[in-house]
Amino acid sequence: MMRVLVILGLLLAGAEAVMAAMPPVGSPEAPAANLSPPKAFIGMLIAFFCFFVVVGANLIPSKRSQPE
Repeated sequence: MMRVLVILGLLLAGAEAVMAAMPPVGSPEAPAANLSPPKAFIGMLIAFFCFFVVVGANLIPSKRSQPE
């Protein structure tokens, strides 16, 4: 019987710790008035664009013909 009470006490203490760590429930904050994309997202777009420009330029076949 004592073992059951100890296990039950540990479970309740663990559940209380989890509940204390959770954020309070309520209405979410209003979004910001400016809806501009984050600067990191713009930087990633520029990096991907540069990558595809370089790869695309290398995929264009050259007009060299083999001498006969």
